[in-house]
Amino acid sequence: YSVEQQKIMGKHVKITSYEPTTLSALMEIVAAQTGTSYRINASATGDKKASTDDDSWDVPRSVQFDGNFEDFMKYIGSLYDVSPTLDTNNVLKINVFDTYVMRLDFYGENNKTETTLDLSGNEATSGGGLTGKSETKFESSFWDDVETMAKNYVTSGNYTLFKDSSILMVNSRPSEHESLSKALDKYKSDNSRQ
Repeated sequence: YSVEQQKIMGKHVKITSYEPTTLSALMEIVAAQTGTSYRINASATGDKKASTDDDSWDVPRSVQFDGNFEDFMKYIGSLYDVSPTLDTNNVLKINVFDTYVMRLDFYGENNKTETTLDLSGNEATSGGGLTGKSETKFESSFWDDVETMAKNYVTSGNYTLFKDSSILMVNSRPSEHESLSKALDKYKSDNSRQ
């Protein structure tokens, strides 16, 4: 942080709401208390589903905070499920949706594999009384599964799958990113055993 940013980060913030308060109302109070500027960006990049008129994200919450501005940023990030950052112009930017890049470490295509083994046609084995057939079918649907998970976890509907570089880029709420990351990690570990 710059010297000016460090001053802002060290400012004392004390706020207690007696009724649940929206983030918009809370930030007006904190801006007046600390003399800082803020901007709430509620629109998702690309804006497939999320509308700028939609304020369903701004759910009133009970607030009880006493500490410095830096900890306050973490507090509202967690409480309201937003991504706050202090920019170089000392404006607190609060993004309801943020862009996250996730490495998938899978370099392949969806494919089907079939393997058959027929011992009955071999004279050496059938002469010894050994006969049998074995057939194995395996279908890999990694990319389809990743896309389905992205659709289910990302409310903005904004995600891009780069198969050649094995990257999933999403524009989501911080909690959606966290849940999707956990689901992808579990999916990858479960499928690496096959």
